[in-house]
Amino acid sequence: MDIVVQETAAQLVLLGMAWWPGIGFPTFLLLLAGEAVIVMMLGSATQGRRSVGWHIRALVSLVGGLAIFFAFQMLVYGTMTAAAGQSAFGAALEALRMLDVSMLGWGLLYATGHLAIALWIALRGPDPRTAFAQQGQMQAGMTILALVCAIPVVLLGGGLAAAVSESLGLVVPFDAVAIVLLMTVRYAFLLRFCRYSMRKWAEIVDSFYLT
Repeated sequence: MDIVVQETAAQLVLLGMAWWPGIGFPTFLLLLAGEAVIVMMLGSATQGRRSVGWHIRALVSLVGGLAIFFAFQMLVYGTMTAAAGQSAFGAALEALRMLDVSMLGWGLLYATGHLAIALWIALRGPDPRTAFAQQGQMQAGMTILALVCAIPVVLLGGGLAAAVSESLGLVVPFDAVAIVLLMTVRYAFLLRFCRYSMRKWAEIVDSFYLT
């Protein structure tokens, strides 16, 4: 399966989850961050050229970085959804307290299927390690980039979408708008880096684990 086709299908599934069953933006962020951590752990498990301590430190750094990006995204979300007289921080905390745990089941189903397809494709190739780097670790890297770069996009684009929908008399959930904006940024990165050849990805993987 071509990686562009695969990732386009994955994007459509994620966007479908934004509207049905109506997964919230905070839950969606946790889903993407959790999948990125799992993918990077699986990728590291195939590498024996670094010590266990190095892999643990890399994992801690990844989780810490994702936590910071998550916090910034939640502040943006709080800014856009705060009620009158409510601070952005207060709105973000309220959203976290109202997390719908049942929605994580849909996220787990998606992540399991997505990773299974990536592993299946990687194992069919002559170089499973590099193939998984392209299929899996690339997705994790693009997720991390999207969580950073989508902060101003969600802040500005979310406000614009809210103003347009209000002028048209439409009621569009901000969670869905924010997810669409975030996934648009992530998809743009994926399309850019999908052009890399297997040799280029082999160089990236080797430089990551050897330098």
